Amino acid sequence: MARDPEHSEFLSDEDDGLSGAHLILKQSNRAKAFLLASSQILAEAGAHHGDTLQRLAEFASEYFDAVCNISVSHPGEHVIRPIALHHRDRRVNDAIRSAFERNTVKVGEGMVGKVMADGVDIIQFSASKKLRERTAAFSPHIVPESIMYLPLRTGRGILGVINLVRLEGSPAFIEQDVDLMRRLTVHVALFLDNAWLRESQAQELELRKQAQEELEKANATGAFLLKVSRLLSDLHTERSQVLQSLTEEVAGHFNVFCVIYVMNADGVGLRPRAFYHRHEDVRTALKEVFEGNGMEDGLHAARHVTRTGNPFIFKDAAAGKAGKLPMDPKLNPKDYGFWPLKGVEPIGAICLCRLQQDDALTVDEVNRAAQLATHLSLFLENMQLHDRQQLEIAARQAAEQRLTRNESDLRTILNAIPINISRVSKDLHYRFLNASYRKMGIDPEDLLGQHIVNLLGEEGLLRIGPRIEKVLAGEMLNYDEQLILSNGSQRHYNVVIAPDFDDKGNVQGFYSCTVDSTAKMEAERELRLSEERYRSLLLHSGDAFCLHRFTGEILDVNEFATELLGYDRDELLSMNINRIDRGWFRPEYPELLAKISPDTPVTFDTSLVHKDGRSIPVEVRFVKRVEEGEVLIQALVRDRTEKHRQQEQLRKSEEWLRFLFENVNDVILGLHWDGTVLSINRPQQGYSVSDVVGSNIYHSMEASVALKLQENLALSSETGQPFEMMMRHLGADGTYEWYHTHYCPVESREMLICVSRNITHMKESELQVMNGMTIGQEQERRRLGAELHDGVGQILSSIALELSQMRESKACNDDVRSRMQELGDRVTEAINEVRNISHDLMPGLLDSFGLAHAVREVCRNMQARAGISIIVDSVDMDTEYPEAVQTHLYRITQELITNCVRHAHCTRVHVNLIDHGDMITLSVEDDGIGFNTEEKVNGIGLRNVRSRASILGGTLSVESSGTSGTLVLVEIPKYQEDGKN
Repeated sequence: MARDPEHSEFLSDEDDGLSGAHLILKQSNRAKAFLLASSQILAEAGAHHGDTLQRLAEFASEYFDAVCNISVSHPGEHVIRPIALHHRDRRVNDAIRSAFERNTVKVGEGMVGKVMADGVDIIQFSASKKLRERTAAFSPHIVPESIMYLPLRTGRGILGVINLVRLEGSPAFIEQDVDLMRRLTVHVALFLDNAWLRESQAQELELRKQAQEELEKANATGAFLLKVSRLLSDLHTERSQVLQSLTEEVAGHFNVFCVIYVMNADGVGLRPRAFYHRHEDVRTALKEVFEGNGMEDGLHAARHVTRTGNPFIFKDAAAGKAGKLPMDPKLNPKDYGFWPLKGVEPIGAICLCRLQQDDALTVDEVNRAAQLATHLSLFLENMQLHDRQQLEIAARQAAEQRLTRNESDLRTILNAIPINISRVSKDLHYRFLNASYRKMGIDPEDLLGQHIVNLLGEEGLLRIGPRIEKVLAGEMLNYDEQLILSNGSQRHYNVVIAPDFDDKGNVQGFYSCTVDSTAKMEAERELRLSEERYRSLLLHSGDAFCLHRFTGEILDVNEFATELLGYDRDELLSMNINRIDRGWFRPEYPELLAKISPDTPVTFDTSLVHKDGRSIPVEVRFVKRVEEGEVLIQALVRDRTEKHRQQEQLRKSEEWLRFLFENVNDVILGLHWDGTVLSINRPQQGYSVSDVVGSNIYHSMEASVALKLQENLALSSETGQPFEMMMRHLGADGTYEWYHTHYCPVESREMLICVSRNITHMKESELQVMNGMTIGQEQERRRLGAELHDGVGQILSSIALELSQMRESKACNDDVRSRMQELGDRVTEAINEVRNISHDLMPGLLDSFGLAHAVREVCRNMQARAGISIIVDSVDMDTEYPEAVQTHLYRITQELITNCVRHAHCTRVHVNLIDHGDMITLSVEDDGIGFNTEEKVNGIGLRNVRSRASILGGTLSVESSGTSGTLVLVEIPKYQEDGKN
């Protein structure tokens, strides 16, 4: 590189033959001139500090005829960067730059890094052999002869290093060179210090400017949100006026036109309820569009956002579908967005639209719009809740009025019924007696409020005491009783005693209904004696006897008829005569039936069908008989040809079975014990006969159900007993349908006959009803929880505060203060109990933190209340699940833990929640007394759990030995069959 002409006089080191003193003076002047020129370079205004240092490196390199490298490390960094480098030989420049590009120099590493770290000069007037060899191995152009590394030191520390290297073949540095460079480092360090200071000041100024802008935006946003909050907290202004005021504020703040869509009262329609833009011509255009039922794209987006609950942002609308809509040009959008308004149920949507002539919506504005939608959702949800509460209050008042009228009507009806009806409280005092008691000589008014012993006496009370205990335990009794009245007559009574439950399901007394059945008992006795005489005649007549209607239903047969036809009595009584008399359908039978009368019997020959299918030639004698106004046929049958009857009966029986197999509506299968289908009458769900016959029935059902069926088949194979199961089958069309199947082994036990009835529609109806009930219960729980928390809880809190203030009053003595302290503690306990009940009814943790956290919280609360150990383990549980799955599993856990505390007498409960991917399992195990799972359970707890599991398509299983603990396992699919959560 050519020498800098401006400072060339300082670069020559020729002595021009001067004497020693003059030479020293000239060298001193050159050093001063070098420092002056360097200062001028560093003082140049407007240049970037990197460019300035590069000029300085070039000037120093030329002056010392050496490689000059200036390296710096910015504050806070640990990497040293070469900022300026020069040597007159381009090959040397390229080799050094290549070295820096290959290696990153850090503080503390190498000579430069060591000088930066320690702040100590490194001077080698004659470079070491090791350094020469190392650099020569890298490049033969940069072998050092003499080196110096000098730190750039300031009050803030060491900012960098100046490195001078004279290459091989050049003279070594002398002490004057080192002193001159040390003086130069002072100037360079000061220059760098000022440069860093200017950079930091510029950065700080920029940050302050940004902070001021953010503060101004935050203040504007805060003022806007304050106005919005004030508008939405106004409970006295009409809702439509509040919404209109809100749209005006939003339109002005965001410079948009704002539209608020709200669902109709029927929950179906969605209409704009308020809109605004600051320009009147835009408002007029909007009004014309809405009145003309336009904005179809906007309405579609609003419906989509309301239904899905997800916001919809459309940028650069002019390039999309929205810009091509046939609407007023004043409404052409640039950017627009729809944000959902939602609470427990969808409410509507809010739309913000920036027009073409305005700037685009920013990310910050989109976020503020989402925040606004949240505030507006709460306002509208509260308004809807207020409307519903008003409707509920009106409905309750109307119901109370109807109840009062119904009670009056009910008393009138009960007094008119000729049955003794009374209501008795739990302490066995009469609370109501109807007028029918007057027939027994008892005045109901005299017994009201009296103990039942006054009517029954001590002996009567002892006699029915065990029955009363059962009724007060929740059982309904129906029994007959024989009494001897005071006049010595004997009367029979039928008594029904039913428990009277309060709103919480507790027995608060019982109802008694007493009917005088003396006449009925005597009539039944006479009828029984008459029937016994009549049956004795039939049994010993020698012929088969059959009594049936004209339509063929068999009403009575004797023993000879059962022997003749091969059926037992119950089988015959369940049949129609046409099953054993095929001639019933012949044309001559109506003529025979028209001829018979009580005095004119008709005798004819026909053939009957034996149970085994044989045809039996018989002689039949028909006689007409009238019973209770109904005309019946009494038939006496005499056997004629036994062998012919047996053959004919067998043939007809086989035809009848085939007809039944092919024409019955139910699905009938022949099933091998290993599950192979041997035959089927009518395959369903897209299968054909060839698809089903030869296949295995386990392939179309769920694994747990298949396992249960295998267990039942194994048991039936041993005992020969039939069994029933209800299960789902997967069809060829990909749908599941429910079947109720009766499995009956044949006598030879070679196979089973299975009769399946499709109950899918019934099952779906049951699940819909149960789901509706549970949704209603959950809504009522939340409403009661909110009322307890906001009503009773607030009242108790105010009482506790007033007690605390009164306790601190100087007018209270120590006794009164102590009493107030006790009362305050009891009020605090009541507040805690109300809070616990409110949280149980309205589990906010379920929505905020997910199912696993809510289950842990309810178990922790129950543990604190009941004093037992409850351990909760969860595996792979997410924080969010479908709302129905979360709610039902939470309530199932509550019910099962409550059962453990109330009934199990346990000391430890273990709860497990596991997410298996497509299935969630909940297990609750206690170490209590257990119960017999084969016995009928009267409680509603497990029924509720089973119902909730069924609603979600899940299963419930209970294992208990009856003496040592209980394990309840609930398996719930995370997704419904239609693919929706």
